[in-house]
Amino acid sequence: MIRLILAVAASLALSACGNVSYMMTEYKGVKVVRHHAPEMEVRIFDRPDHGRLMVTPTVARAAALGAGSGITLGIWTPGMDPFPMQAAAQHWLNSTGRNATITSGKLLAKPQWEFTYSERR
Repeated sequence: MIRLILAVAASLALSACGNVSYMMTEYKGVKVVRHHAPEMEVRIFDRPDHGRLMVTPTVARAAALGAGSGITLGIWTPGMDPFPMQAAAQHWLNSTGRNATITSGKLLAKPQWEFTYSERR
């Protein structure tokens, strides 16, 4: 049983490292935009050349979410629900005047999400 737990933990740690590497590679040099959406203030890393963007909470909010998870001993795990981040990302896309709609999303690292979008021309 202990071996199984260690194998699962190692697998999760390695997959998290892969996502960090992906984020650093794919979003390196992308200008960060702070956006005040009705849901929350977020940071947007937009890659219109690839039709995707990464959304993260502000540093202060991310720290507060991490503290909340720690206080509850991991029972509450913020950042797993895509809807607040997706709504904030869609709000930002709308504010740019582009006719774009989010088509899918995936969790890169709690609470950082990547969303793909398509633009209608």
